[in-house]
Amino acid sequence: MACLPSGSEGSSQPAGSSPVHVGSDEMSRTSGDARVPPVQRLLRPVGPASVVVPVATARYTECDGAPVVYDPASRVFQPLTAVGAAIWARLDGRTVAELLGELAALPGAGPTIRVDALEVVRRLRAVGLAEDADPEQGSRASVAAEPVVPAGAAAATVGLRGRAGNSGDGPVVVLDPGDDEVVTVDPADPPARFISTGEGDEGPLTPLEALRVLVEAAAPGTLDPEGALDLLATLAERVEVVRRLPTQA
Repeated sequence: MACLPSGSEGSSQPAGSSPVHVGSDEMSRTSGDARVPPVQRLLRPVGPASVVVPVATARYTECDGAPVVYDPASRVFQPLTAVGAAIWARLDGRTVAELLGELAALPGAGPTIRVDALEVVRRLRAVGLAEDADPEQGSRASVAAEPVVPAGAAAATVGLRGRAGNSGDGPVVVLDPGDDEVVTVDPADPPARFISTGEGDEGPLTPLEALRVLVEAAAPGTLDPEGALDLLATLAERVEVVRRLPTQA
């Protein structure tokens, strides 16, 4: 199933209210080829008057219809549910009270929506994907204007750690987060298949799992250009997973 870009990778807002896993075990930080739990930070309580906004480096995209937020600075990768995406779209400088009121008024909102949404806001802030707005700048004034959405991901390139090669079916990039070599992926290049060689991995991957593999293989700094995360989402359908072959003596 295809992973389609939903808008600017530089945007902190979803293109629409579409499908956060709120459990702390669902949020992870990537470091090379390993994922470790994010560092929890001491923060003042979130209350009705709180104003929480996305951090400037957080990026949003959709992979196979699944919303995803990723911060290349902290390397926190977070899939979102429908409620999480609706919350993320509303972290635009309004107060938490305003946000909860809007969500409670949505058709089909359950009786626990206010409690659930408040927990999502708290967790997004705790893992560093969102932060308190600068009180001196007010609420909505602290949020940048809606960015201009580029035409797809055509403007983006991204560097993936691994090795480029060819097979009988065409170009192949063997992804290896521990590799020093970086392969630059440009949408203007011929389409390539991507192979992950993690120990014991077996395919097939879901598009969201494949996107995580690509994110972990991204070289430092290469997810900052406009549209880069959207580009990875379009490539995720071509990630294959194979078991690493034993090293020959």
